[in-house]
Amino acid sequence: TVRVTANNRVNAREKLLSRQKPVKTIYGSGDVSVETTYTPVGQVPPLARVGMQLSMPGAFGQMEWYGRGSHESYWDRKEGARVGRYAGKVTEQFFNHLMAQENGNKTDVRWVAVTNAGGAGLLAVGEPLLSVNVRDYTDEALLRAKTTQELTHGAATVVNLDHQQMGLGGDDSWSPRTHPEYQLPAKTYTYRFRLRFIDTAKTNPDEAARAPLPALK
Repeated sequence: TVRVTANNRVNAREKLLSRQKPVKTIYGSGDVSVETTYTPVGQVPPLARVGMQLSMPGAFGQMEWYGRGSHESYWDRKEGARVGRYAGKVTEQFFNHLMAQENGNKTDVRWVAVTNAGGAGLLAVGEPLLSVNVRDYTDEALLRAKTTQELTHGAATVVNLDHQQMGLGGDDSWSPRTHPEYQLPAKTYTYRFRLRFIDTAKTNPDEAARAPLPALK
């Protein structure tokens, strides 16, 4: 095994807001175990999400997951989404709101496979659960767009593997704000997940997700 540890700073307007410490353990099997700790510094408002993001080439446009589905779900809007195994194109996860905004999230995800048309790609396994959003546009494109018609798609496949994302609120579409129990207060968070290569044409991702990591010597 090889273990890689980093100590990152999250700044805003030259002010330190939090520290992030990811520890990645790389196994000879190809598995990568990721443990990340976030620690706020000083007075920090509630967080929008706690997680990590990675980018894959746009050719990885297929998604399969075991979690809530088949439609989008959020921390405070998930009772209507049943836990099961679902699959579809990444583009199909986009919900066309009038205004460009967060959409397409999946909650209580045990594992997610993001692959190309041939079934090769990346498997992420929650330890135990993840909040996952896979989309074909970047954060920068979403911030630039005012309406969904202005959103630029297809530049990359962006994968968010989150410990948690705050709830949406808006019980009657316009109020109230997110309930306190669905907010993420600024405190220390630690979460874990596992990454590995997957070829779904040869390997059942459910079986791969259940396979134990090699024993450390």
